[in-house]
Amino acid sequence: MLEEGKTSEFGALMHEHWEHKKLRTKGMSNHQIDEWYELGLKNGALGGKLVGAGGGGFLLFMPETGTN
Repeated sequence: MLEEGKTSEFGALMHEHWEHKKLRTKGMSNHQIDEWYELGLKNGALGGKLVGAGGGGFLLFMPETGTN
């Protein structure tokens, strides 16, 4: 999708993956991470994911790009 410039679709897919992973993997997220994720969505992110293991990770967001 990214190579084809379909950034909105890619962001939506990231969001779908986030929701499925939270259901599949208990403990993958917590209340604070969920709040940060929702804040990202409210500020223009189309989707995101938690990157990094062992408590040293970060949230990666796909922003609206305005190209499609």
